[in-house]
Amino acid sequence: MTNNDSPPALDLRPTPLSGIHRGTFAYLTIKEYMPGLLDKVIDYVRTLNTQYKDAMDSSKAEDAEEIVSKLCMLKDEILTNQSLKKINDSADDNEIWNKLIENTPILAINETEPTWLTVAWLHCQCYMYRRIIEVLLVSKFHTTLDPYIQQKSDAFQSSIEAMQVLAGYLSNFKSVEDESKLYESFEVLLEYSLWSNKCDLSILVEEKEGEQVEENDKQVKSTEEQNNLKANIICNHKDEVWTYLNRMRLSNEKSIITFVLDNAGFELFSDLCLADFLLTFKFCTEVHFHVKCIPWFVSDTTAKDFFWTIEQCVNSTDKNVSNLGKKWVGYLDDNLLVIIEDKFWTSAYDYSMLEQEAPSLYSKLSKSKLILFKGDLNYRKLVGDLNWPYTTDIKEASSGFFPAPWCTLRTLKADIVVGLDPGVSEELDRTVDTWMNSGNYGVVQCCI
Repeated sequence: MTNNDSPPALDLRPTPLSGIHRGTFAYLTIKEYMPGLLDKVIDYVRTLNTQYKDAMDSSKAEDAEEIVSKLCMLKDEILTNQSLKKINDSADDNEIWNKLIENTPILAINETEPTWLTVAWLHCQCYMYRRIIEVLLVSKFHTTLDPYIQQKSDAFQSSIEAMQVLAGYLSNFKSVEDESKLYESFEVLLEYSLWSNKCDLSILVEEKEGEQVEENDKQVKSTEEQNNLKANIICNHKDEVWTYLNRMRLSNEKSIITFVLDNAGFELFSDLCLADFLLTFKFCTEVHFHVKCIPWFVSDTTAKDFFWTIEQCVNSTDKNVSNLGKKWVGYLDDNLLVIIEDKFWTSAYDYSMLEQEAPSLYSKLSKSKLILFKGDLNYRKLVGDLNWPYTTDIKEASSGFFPAPWCTLRTLKADIVVGLDPGVSEELDRTVDTWMNSGNYGVVQCCI
């Protein structure tokens, strides 16, 4: 064997989270949450079907019925733990997905076919959302349908009060003469961006309609509530991020800060407010927003969601919100805010594979001075969705991923976390049953 023929290095990292063990959060998600989410999509398309029938549009009604039938079959595949099927539609990411399905490791002993419960949870969960898109893409009249649009719109409307509070705060902060006040405002806006991630529509599918509205009301509505949540940030690198950002501000260099977005609605609004602050006070000269190119994980931000949100702000009856919306339109026109789509964000690969699978995207990210990864799914992909010990350093858990300095803002909604001080997880285990997946605890972690 020559030096060039040496075998690949063994992957010594922990095993992925998966549904092979009953009682785990991954198993519960696959067996209950994912079918429940499909029920909501099915109900939405059935509502469309009724509307088409009322309008005497038989062609669209038949198409909607066909979509419902296929989604019901997809739900049955999950409930009966069938083998994963290859994607067969017209999208240009088929090769990525089918290569993944063909090569994904089977984690259960003595199993020979990849099924919903025997592959990595990250893979099967992303695969379900891609299968929903496949059903739409092969339809006749619904190829561009966002099956979550009503849920996203309702969540936005439920957050208007919170947006008004945040817009009022931002509009009242105008001075940089006192650096301590600048830091305080950075802290407030960073934590808004963190806690606005608390309400993720993809984890609310089992609740009844009234309970969903109640959960949405838990979104951060005041600085007072935000202060009460500080103790729930169980790993907080905000001061490291501030020191780094302040050096950028004082250097007066042209620079890009990148947001890899998560949810639309109030979270997107809070991200825009943080971006506004960073631009206004010269921490950077451009902000890039990476959005999903297809509807994803119910509430993830697409380009359409992004522009719709700004339009809603412009048309708001609240002066502060409207002024922000108009300001952001100007930023977009002047390319101070830039929207970027890439199909890698809706693949099932973790970010240790980003440079290999999407070199052009990796190159774009490397031009950033700081990347802010928002939300639970981005966090899971940063650390590979692996069973790391909770005290593992985030740099180790990210497996060398470093296109540029980065920070992750995440409320915990899955049973994975790293970077905790010794004893933190043990104390939480003793006092809080669901601390890892309730969305009530968060982390601000960086690799700078």
